[in-house]
Amino acid sequence: MGMRQKVDVICQNSVDGTLIPIKVRMIDEDGITQQFVIKSYKEVAAFTDGYTMPNEVKISPNCMQKKFECKVQVMDRMQSFFLIFNKNDLTWMLMT
Repeated sequence: MGMRQKVDVICQNSVDGTLIPIKVRMIDEDGITQQFVIKSYKEVAAFTDGYTMPNEVKISPNCMQKKFECKVQVMDRMQSFFLIFNKNDLTWMLMT
């Protein structure tokens, strides 16, 4: 498994609840803050809704996260990574 790091994300929140990641800011291995504009993204996993069993017992959702595959330009190369938004604690995680 690759690197996992909490990051700052600037995103757009639409009326319908859609999240659109726009920029990501992280601290690199040298301790320097880097900011990247997200050139493209694709939502690969969404929040799952809970459901109600026939006896009216409500089952909470297993996944309270949204996962995005994103691309940024670093120097002259496009690099891909995943951004994960955790709805429970309102944090973003970068995963390579």
